[in-house]
Amino acid sequence: MTVAEHLELTALVIERYGWAQGTHRTTTGRRCILGAQAVLYRLGMGDDTTVATAGQHLQDVLAARGCTATYAAWNDHPDRTRDDVLALIRDAAKVAS
Repeated sequence: MTVAEHLELTALVIERYGWAQGTHRTTTGRRCILGAQAVLYRLGMGDDTTVATAGQHLQDVLAARGCTATYAAWNDHPDRTRDDVLALIRDAAKVAS
């Protein structure tokens, strides 16, 4: 699995199960970025290197936007929206392609 594929699937998990803040997974199955990556990892969709590189691409996109927060903290910011999160993940997937 490529890093770009892992990121696209991360976005799909959030679209399908919902987006979460302040937790990796809610009781109803919604997930933050890290939580969505974790479920894919547990399902064998990427290894440690894939996940780490995907995370670096997310950080690089945020840095290019002038953001110094980690993508986990960025996900949890009170003004963040599901659409913001999906756009970040898909922008990182494009960079990874």
